[in-house]
Amino acid sequence: MTGAPNPEPKRRRLVLASAASLATSVVPGCARAPALATANGGPFAYPFTDYWTRDAIDARARRMRLYGTKQALDEDVAAAEVVIAAAPHDAPLSVMRYFASLTAVGSTGEKFNSRWKEYENPVIVWFFHATGTTPDGDCTSWCAAFLSWTLERCGIASEHSASSQAYASYGAEANPPAPGDIVVFQNVGDPTHGHVALYLGETADMVRIIGGNQGDAGPIPSCPKDYPISSIGEDSRPKQGSHQVVRAIRHYELGAGGDAESTRGSRTGRTSPRRGGRARYFTPSPMRLPTSV
Repeated sequence: MTGAPNPEPKRRRLVLASAASLATSVVPGCARAPALATANGGPFAYPFTDYWTRDAIDARARRMRLYGTKQALDEDVAAAEVVIAAAPHDAPLSVMRYFASLTAVGSTGEKFNSRWKEYENPVIVWFFHATGTTPDGDCTSWCAAFLSWTLERCGIASEHSASSQAYASYGAEANPPAPGDIVVFQNVGDPTHGHVALYLGETADMVRIIGGNQGDAGPIPSCPKDYPISSIGEDSRPKQGSHQVVRAIRHYELGAGGDAESTRGSRTGRTSPRRGGRARYFTPSPMRLPTSV
């Protein structure tokens, strides 16, 4: 005799690697491409937590229960890997435009480029692999995590941070700014927080940007109060608003053959232009994964 079927789909319980083999098993920004983790030091040769191991999933689930968010389903994590692996890696602006134009949806019918109402969006969780922050599903503010992942995807050393203000002194001052430069906004009432995105253009009073954790498609019941259903896309914000002001616009350079001038390289052994150097950064290749979701 069999019992009633479980109405809840099976949760992901994937143990990808032991701590000793983690660096060669999972690569943030490149889906799971073992050979890329340590090649030439690799842009991903920094300590990170794989958020899809059993321990990480269980720990995240305990915190998310405080909000009521449910952990991602197996089928959605698998589909998210396809989305991640298909991202371009030629320039950060290309990466962000790819995610902004996504139409792929998960099992809930919600797009992979926005917060989900009930379950964590595994694509957003994936971005935190490029930071030192453990996310509470997709409730944790994720604009800087998305930027950090985007930079690493293109072989550019990021700040490995989920804090927007970490990018206020990144690279060099952009004067004049150009599309693809980094715009850092600072909250008027809380200068330790704000927003970060890529520059698209400006008018006398507004700056046009593209980034993550933007927009407001209504409240999200599974996250803390006042958190909106945000997404990846374009937006226009005042340069000097009542809530936020533009703190900095920073620039990095991509040269021929994958040369990059920007950012801190100390964590991966790469030279930094702050010390007068140029470094050839390893550029990852997309991993081959099934195209059907």
